[in-house]
Amino acid sequence: MRLDDTVTVECTDTDQKMDAQIIRLQGERVDVMVSGIILSLRRTKPGIYVGNRSGMEFVLRSK
Repeated sequence: MRLDDTVTVECTDTDQKMDAQIIRLQGERVDVMVSGIILSLRRTKPGIYVGNRSGMEFVLRSK
């Protein structure tokens, strides 16, 4: 993953997948922008980032 890459983020509560743009990479955290909303995701396992926003859980799986 690199800055400005487009990735797919999945909402585990609604099973929706959406495209997001990486706007910040810092240690074990990645921030992505989805439809003008910034999501902060933390690495929980190698290649899996998880975050919460508005009571919903979002997952990013990197290659």
